[in-house]
Amino acid sequence: MPLTVRVHGLSAPGAKSAMGDAVVPAITFDSPRILLGRGEGCEVRLPDPSVSHRHVSIRQRGAEQVIVDEGSTNGTRLSRLVDGKRIVTQLTAQAPQTIQSGDVVRIGRLWVELEIGGEMPTRRAQEVAKDIALDLVIEALAAEGEDARPLVTVEAGPDAG
Repeated sequence: MPLTVRVHGLSAPGAKSAMGDAVVPAITFDSPRILLGRGEGCEVRLPDPSVSHRHVSIRQRGAEQVIVDEGSTNGTRLSRLVDGKRIVTQLTAQAPQTIQSGDVVRIGRLWVELEIGGEMPTRRAQEVAKDIALDLVIEALAAEGEDARPLVTVEAGPDAG
């Protein structure tokens, strides 16, 4: 069953991001295992120092999907609405936890929303994942008050400066 991962970055779902964008980057997978983390082998790379190289995996287990903390340094929290109240669970390393559509996961200091079913898998998923990682870097720079736009300095010639 397809799984859509919406990366909210440093801002919790529903909050305005440092970038001020209303569009939340998303990528849809239809595979038995998806790895999220900072490392190169991850399907969704989250370039933040609070995220471990292999932070969490999401796996199909029969008809359901589970999330597993892969022994991360800064932990993983699963947030779910139950009877109108938000319930937060700290995941234990290597202990699968069933996920539901609409669950929000705190990976290090980043927020990721999960949606099960509904969408077609993303074409060119690696390119979309790369764009998401770049957006996270820009958001982190903006949150620190840095201008993330490219800067060109001419060192010689009539346009020096």
